[in-house]
Amino acid sequence: MTAQGSARRLLGKGRNRLSAKLREDSLDGYWDFPVTDGIYPEGDVLFAGWSATSHEAGPSRVQIIRDASVIASFETPADGAGSAEFTNEDRVGGRWSTILTLTAADRGATIEVVTSDRNGRRVLGTRRVQGRPQPTLPLLRTEGALDYPMDGSTFSAGGVIHVSGWILIAGRPADRIELFLGDEPPLLVRRGEGRADLAEAIGETEPYAIGAGFAELVAIPRHWAGTEVTAQVRATSATGSTWISPPASLRIIEAPPAIGRLQPSPLLSSLPARPDVPRETGTPIKVCVFTHSLNLGGGELYLQELLLRMAEAPDVELLVVSPNDGPLRQELEDAGITVHLAFQQGPSPAHYLGRVTELVYLLRAWNTEVVIANTLGVFQMVEAALLAGLPVFWAIHESFTLEVFSYLNFGEHGIHPAITEHWHRSLTQAKTIFEAEATLKMYAEQVPDLDGRCVRYGIDLQRIADYRGANDRDEIRTSLGFERKHRVLLCMGVFQERKSQLALVMAYAEIAQVFPDARLVLVGDHPTEYAACVRQIVAALGLDEFIRIIPIQPETYPWYQAADILVSASDVESLPRSVLESMAFGLPTLAVDVFGLNEVIRDGENGWLCQPRSGTSLLAGLRRALGVSPQKLAAIRAQCEHDAKSFDGQGYADEYLRMIRSCRKPVEFV
Repeated sequence: MTAQGSARRLLGKGRNRLSAKLREDSLDGYWDFPVTDGIYPEGDVLFAGWSATSHEAGPSRVQIIRDASVIASFETPADGAGSAEFTNEDRVGGRWSTILTLTAADRGATIEVVTSDRNGRRVLGTRRVQGRPQPTLPLLRTEGALDYPMDGSTFSAGGVIHVSGWILIAGRPADRIELFLGDEPPLLVRRGEGRADLAEAIGETEPYAIGAGFAELVAIPRHWAGTEVTAQVRATSATGSTWISPPASLRIIEAPPAIGRLQPSPLLSSLPARPDVPRETGTPIKVCVFTHSLNLGGGELYLQELLLRMAEAPDVELLVVSPNDGPLRQELEDAGITVHLAFQQGPSPAHYLGRVTELVYLLRAWNTEVVIANTLGVFQMVEAALLAGLPVFWAIHESFTLEVFSYLNFGEHGIHPAITEHWHRSLTQAKTIFEAEATLKMYAEQVPDLDGRCVRYGIDLQRIADYRGANDRDEIRTSLGFERKHRVLLCMGVFQERKSQLALVMAYAEIAQVFPDARLVLVGDHPTEYAACVRQIVAALGLDEFIRIIPIQPETYPWYQAADILVSASDVESLPRSVLESMAFGLPTLAVDVFGLNEVIRDGENGWLCQPRSGTSLLAGLRRALGVSPQKLAAIRAQCEHDAKSFDGQGYADEYLRMIRSCRKPVEFV
């Protein structure tokens, strides 16, 4: 490598105390690649990382130094680029990367990466070039396939294209995978999909094959009808190598006429107008709550926390209607809430309006005044409440487009078009509630007449405080098998594709040996094909010592108490409950920056954010979280505990009660 300048001449010496303080407060960064000592001595090597500083001290400059000689130098953000990676308004920065060619003559050389601004400098790392050999050629497989859509396929406008395939570049999963569809801008697709079939076909020589899949669901615009579009995938590795799939030509047609039609109900057509029922002063407001399930899911726990607090209000009477029973029913009934298990009926055109009519009569029979609906999928119940002339507050948690939600829940053909019209109309007539501004914005773009607002939900802070006070953290860590030296990363969530546990494991494999005292705990295992793939790749990569897989836990508090950092690798998530709970336990979160995560996580202050669907960005986040000093981690934990005070569940219960009480119009008796 040829020196491009003198480090001593460019960097200078003799910084005073003031500049050192400014440097500590503003200048930051990380050297992500190569991951550790053992840079291969021959060939092209990716050097990459990130750097940021304050607007006043910026821009920051990064220099790569070989044996005291500068061999590469550049500013961040490069060429005036924005600072999308850094969410704090007082910071400016960006990612840096370059390819350097190492030869046998570089063996034993010391490589140093330094970032600097107008106030000072910071060494991001010093590593020595080792002489270990390159990986054997059988591991350098570069191939892949765009399995779906197939060339010549036909799709209906307004439907969904299921994109899937696999890719290995030099035996490793791709860092980023982009879908090019027609003239649309490229779309990042989900990487790290489980491919047990591929692993079986390739064999043990390719341990990453089990996680080499990719997939995405893409809504087809209606104006594409009558056109042909091309689908193509481009995968890019961490070193910049690319793989491009052969193009697939797709024909887009008008949606064929739907089979069947909505069957009207004579009972619905003869339904009398809603009577004004006089309410005596002090009579409880009768609130009917529609939900999809009473199991232990995020949406169900959102409702449980809300209803248990609302049940304490003397002026509210609650009735919960659910088609699916579950463990939450007993808790609700113990709190004095009536639970009615309704008949489950899918949205078929033959029965849709009949079921709506039955729900209208149920609401009338109970003298309902206000309705709360929980989750997007209860639209049939929402329509019944609207037809009954009742105000509806509809809590929507799902961060999917309407077309993709329909595909995921009702199959390839989705919901009957006539029912879809009813669904969309209900979205404009109800008062919709979202827990994240970003999710509200996405729905407002799909439903222009949406009457929506953001109400941040909360958790039981007192219960967490009581648990922490009654249970010694060191004792819990010991009981769970952790030593004092271990830094424990916790990923809390049921194993499923959008939670991206596979992608997290593959990123963690890159640094497990760099941070040998770190432990990653994945809580949420259950018997599914995807979960089996997670277990298989941990074994295939020899990570059993560093990664623990735990089944779904009815009691999660011990794991929060034992952990040091929470990791949320999900690429579709409004605002996960685990993030709020972890902050109440004093745990900072490393999260993929999607939807509402950056509304509660401030990068570098109470956690860390990384880009979605990027292996290098997730790896960089892991390095930042594991590389932070114990003193800095303690300060971040204290900030989390302070910020968590705003997550008190009583806040959103009070807001719902305020909205409900505003709906009552007292009628005086004559």
